[in-house]
This record gives sequence, C-alpha cells and structure tokens, in this order.
Amino acid sequence: MTDTRNDNLLEQALEWCVLLQDPDAGPEERAGFAAWLETSEAHRQAWRRAEEVWRRLDPLAERLTDGAGQPPDRLAATSAVAPVRPQAPKPASRQRTRALRALAAMLLLGAILGWRYDPAWLADYRTAIAEQREWRLEDGSLIRLAPDSALDVDYGTARRRIRLYRGEAWFQVAADPARPFVVESANGHTQALGTAFDIRRRGDQVRVLVSEHGVQVSLDRQRQRLEQGQALTYDTDGFSPVRNVDVTNELAWQNQRLVFQDAPLAQVLAELQRYMPGRLQLTDSALGSLSVTAVFDTCQPRQALESLADVLALRLTRIGPWLTLVRPGETQGQQ
Repeated sequence: MTDTRNDNLLEQALEWCVLLQDPDAGPEERAGFAAWLETSEAHRQAWRRAEEVWRRLDPLAERLTDGAGQPPDRLAATSAVAPVRPQAPKPASRQRTRALRALAAMLLLGAILGWRYDPAWLADYRTAIAEQREWRLEDGSLIRLAPDSALDVDYGTARRRIRLYRGEAWFQVAADPARPFVVESANGHTQALGTAFDIRRRGDQVRVLVSEHGVQVSLDRQRQRLEQGQALTYDTDGFSPVRNVDVTNELAWQNQRLVFQDAPLAQVLAELQRYMPGRLQLTDSALGSLSVTAVFDTCQPRQALESLADVLALRLTRIGPWLTLVRPGETQGQQ
C-alpha cells in the first residue's frame, strides 16, 4: 500500500509540474499547490522526487523549478496568498490528465533515448534542427537533406546504397547503369531509374515522391513503379495507393516554406518539429485530425505554431525549452 500511495503522490507532483508551467496558472492554482505541499512530509518528498526526475533526465529540466525565478515550493512559501486549509489537488480535468500522460511519456522517451544506440548518431550525413544542407557525391549525384535528418552512403563496385535513418532527403541521381542507386528506409527500397526523387521518413512510415522520371519501390514481395508527379507511402502494413501530388508544394521545404492543404494537425506538427528545438506534444489524440491549410515560413516556426493555436483555438503550454504541450483551448474543451 505504501508504494502505491507514493506512486500516486509522485503522479500528483508531476501533475503540479505541468499545471504550474501553464501561463494561465494564477493565484488559485498556486494556493492549491501550496496547500498540497503542506499536507504532509510525504507530499514534500514526492515533490522533491519529481524535481529529481527532471534533473536526471535533462540538465535543462532545472529550469522547470524556476516558476518566477524560484522553485515552486519556495514560491509557495513566500507567495502572498491567503491561508488555505491543506487539501489534495482538485480532480484533474481531462486536459490536465492527458497533459500528465504526455509528460510521463516524454520522461520515459527521454530515458530510453538516453541509453539506446541510435545509428543516426553516427550517420555519414546529418542535419540539425532547422538546418538544411546539400552534398555532391563522388559520382556526381546530389543529396539535399532536410532539417533533423540523417543518412549513410555506401558506394561499392556493384551498387550505390543509401540508408535514410530519419527525416527527409531529395536525390538527383547521376546515371551509372552498372551501379544501381538504391535508397533503403525502414523496410523498403527505392531504386532510381534515372531520376530525381524525395524520400521522407517518420518512424516506420515512409513517403516516396518523384520529381523527375521514375523510381521503383520494393517492399517485401511488392513492387510499385512511380512516375514524375506521383507519390506513395509505405509502412509495415504495405503500400498506400499511388497518388498524384503537387511537387512544388511538397518540396517547398527546399525554399524555406511549408505548404499544407487539408493536412491533419498531427502531420503539420511533425513538420514544424524539424524546425524548432524541444518536443511538440499533442495532449489529445483527437486534435491530430484537425484540418490545416496554410503556408509557413520555416525561419519562423514559433510564429507558425502560435498562428495554428489562434486559428484552431488551441492552448500552448511550454515546459522550459524542451517540451510544448498542444492542448484543447476553451472552445475545444466545450465541444
């Protein structure tokens, strides 16, 4: 029973972390936190454990304790609020509960990534957040790498092989019939047929788009040829239907623009993620399907995010520089 109680108190402490970082948190919330903190020594120990979790996962997490230039417990002790009777925090609203779960997921993700080997860390060609670069390879082929992307190049006598680990890359391939040019990404292979094409990878989902000539995409025993102006996606379930696309809009990232036409919010946030530090996290999966039609300047990703929040009636809760929770606004919450 003691362990269960301690886990519940730690969960409450993490919930207060989320709530106190909300720019809309006012005197009532701070008074509630002060009352919760004074309930017992176990509550104070839970708060100290919550702080320690953040510090161990990321040195930047120490900023979480700087509510107004001082830790929330010290803030509560010196805050000019009327005395209140110690009580447990109010039952979490649906938004706050989801925000807490998102926070816990991010903590777990940070711990896993901190210890897990990621081949992208040692990739031959990499770009950082908001960085775009291009390279001319030894055979004359050109690679243009989008932000937060990584790939390896392996040229041999029989073939030219590229491994895209994450992000997006555009290839303009020099002809060499004796050495096929193949890009491996997730569990699929894309072979150039004298062409220029773009590949974008998000986890196990890969999109292939042809801007010149054609390619052949292979996935297990499936084969699909794509011509100029066509695209498909594949994942562990197989190929999507081939579709015609606006190549100029799809490749607008090369000109510092992102163009969306009736795109789901989840996809838009995934693209903006490549241009801004920290993590963007939806606290309500239902928000991910909201439709977005917009053109954004990749040099101003925060303004783009704030514009989305205004148009879609969303709330942004920033937890230091490493996490932004995208939450339902008041209008969304009433729906």
